Amino acid sequence: MANPVILSDNRFADAVPTATDTTAGYDVRNVTDLRDFTLWQAASPGTKYITVDCGAAKEADTLAFLGHNFFSAGAAVSLEKSADNVTWEPVIAPFTPPSDHAQLVLFPGSGFLDTGTSSFTDTSTSGFERPAMRYWRIKIVTASIAPRLAVLLLGVRMTFPFPPDAPHTPDAESVMAQPAISKGGHLLGVAVTYAPLSVTAAFSNPARSWVFNSFDPWWLAYGRYLKSFFWAWDLDTFPQAVLFLRFKASYVKQYPLSCLLTVDKLTLDMEGIAEVP
Repeated sequence: MANPVILSDNRFADAVPTATDTTAGYDVRNVTDLRDFTLWQAASPGTKYITVDCGAAKEADTLAFLGHNFFSAGAAVSLEKSADNVTWEPVIAPFTPPSDHAQLVLFPGSGFLDTGTSSFTDTSTSGFERPAMRYWRIKIVTASIAPRLAVLLLGVRMTFPFPPDAPHTPDAESVMAQPAISKGGHLLGVAVTYAPLSVTAAFSNPARSWVFNSFDPWWLAYGRYLKSFFWAWDLDTFPQAVLFLRFKASYVKQYPLSCLLTVDKLTLDMEGIAEVP
């Protein structure tokens, strides 16, 4: 069982990314605005790159994307890095996503536990890797369908120290709909507008060092502004349970304290929209 991770850090937002080509009205900058309803779309099938110059070497260990057609298009997706924008090295080998839903991919050998300090404990079998590089690019190869993409993140993830308290409900899905009812009370039809998601994850007795050195700085810099992020609660057992969430506006951040070295409980209340099958 893997520990939950959040990805909000994004190398592609360090500067304006460029794309090999673009269909009019589908600017590549759309992939960095955190909105799942604005898209980049290539002008044609083939080999396409989305590239960013971070201006200096920046670290990353996780790739995530949403609102794509890579499975339907049979796309081969990979990630590359470069120090000079000339010589490129592979980071993630080409793969075809198993669906058109949200995907979160860890770099090979980057399985680690964030201890809340400046050090990291490697939990992988292939060695720790979190490279820093100035240039990054995602490569998308399709044969007959132009690829499209709504949200693209590449950065350093935040890993929780252990799984959420049991029982954990991965997501609670409701329905936002407009039913038409006859005068006799019969359902004439219904228009489903979207399916809201609600996700609550509670962690009992996390180390204060992790809460105050990892989670709280992230909350202050990112989470409190209700910006969206990728959440995966168990990539080992449920690799496709990747959601694009934000904190609820009603969320209250609090760290109840009793024991000397832990926080009594950390609870996350998040929301999002279910992806269409």
